[in-house]
Amino acid sequence: MTMPASVSDPRPSSAAARTAASANGTTRSIMRGLIWRERQLHGSLVDAYVAIWVIGIWALRLIDHPAVLALFGFLLAAQLGSRLGSSEWKEGAEEFLFALPPTRRQRFWIRGAAGLVPVVLLTGLGAAALAWNRPAELWSLFSDGPFCEPTPPQAVSTWLAVFALSIAIYAISYSVHAALPRKGGQSAIVVVTMVLVLSLPVLVHIGTTGELLAEMHLHVDITRLLVALIVTVLVPLIAVQRFARRAPAALS
Repeated sequence: MTMPASVSDPRPSSAAARTAASANGTTRSIMRGLIWRERQLHGSLVDAYVAIWVIGIWALRLIDHPAVLALFGFLLAAQLGSRLGSSEWKEGAEEFLFALPPTRRQRFWIRGAAGLVPVVLLTGLGAAALAWNRPAELWSLFSDGPFCEPTPPQAVSTWLAVFALSIAIYAISYSVHAALPRKGGQSAIVVVTMVLVLSLPVLVHIGTTGELLAEMHLHVDITRLLVALIVTVLVPLIAVQRFARRAPAALS
């Protein structure tokens, strides 16, 4: 018995819907698995920096200047990016892990995003808290001591530049270590060079005062923001191409 021409068979669309649902479920499972693995491997490092962030910004107010926050962001971004980018080939597990369902591109982007989140949260929230004197306001609820003194005023663009710098350093560190396995010297040279190019102008410029320099201050900070944005986008896009094509480190 044939079906009327006006009635369509629902079975192909149902099969396609089931296939799409299965693919979506597989992708979510892959993402959860990769994030869980990175949390197990590197969670203690993130927890240590969270403790430093709480104590340094809110408890003892040791981090109360853009230069100090830039140093904190640099250490966090460089160390976390290095560990996330190199953990698999340092373990000698790339040959096995590359054979698992996640594609190399999925593995690169998901692992990178897992490390980017704490960098963004800690440096971004830290910059916002210091820019609006939230630690001083919190201490003023309990005492009138030196911890209640406001953070030295800085241009908002300076805090944004420090925040963008941390993200750019993370992108460089993670991308270089993921794309260039077992080349520690080469990785170190590339990372140090790019970090110096990005950080030295920021650290030299921080603390500049005077009305005559205000306009230049803004232009320099905007330039830094643009450079950091370009680096943050461009370096991972280049590195993922290398990561997707190279042989596992165990076979290199």
